[in-house]
Amino acid sequence: MKTVKPSVRRELYKILVAEVLVILGMILTSTAYYVSQVSLHLPEAESLQISGVKIHKRPLVLTGVYVANADGEAVSLSKVYLIKVESKKVIFSVSFFPYLKLPPREIRFLSFTCPLDPRGADYKVIVVTEEEKAAKYVFGYPPKRGGAFGSREAEIGYVPATTYALFEEEGLG
Repeated sequence: MKTVKPSVRRELYKILVAEVLVILGMILTSTAYYVSQVSLHLPEAESLQISGVKIHKRPLVLTGVYVANADGEAVSLSKVYLIKVESKKVIFSVSFFPYLKLPPREIRFLSFTCPLDPRGADYKVIVVTEEEKAAKYVFGYPPKRGGAFGSREAEIGYVPATTYALFEEEGLG
């Protein structure tokens, strides 16, 4: 009976381990993608509204969203997704643990940093509650001409969902 040399056996073992790791990585990646896509088709949270976004022009990043609770009960926020509409891909997500409590009839700024496409694109922001309901908001950057983009109103902080909160870092403007 012929025996296999230990060095050949070791090489075969390394190759087998590498193949198993690649297959495991593919399974985990496809599972994560599937879960994120399924979770984006959530029922609407009636009391939760995204009332605006905040964008820094230099560097071009989305720095957060304004979320309003219009109901008489507190809402627990669990996740935020940013989707590039053209490709339908999640380009950013953040989870909150412990969940963020949003008291009744209050507006809160959810701060995060996500770079935007400098060529311009349409985006969808989804804020998910603990109960797996969502508020959705679509915006384009750069906005179409003729809107409130670039006005003094847009430089001072919170603005309604029809416009954008734009800020420039000191010394860059």
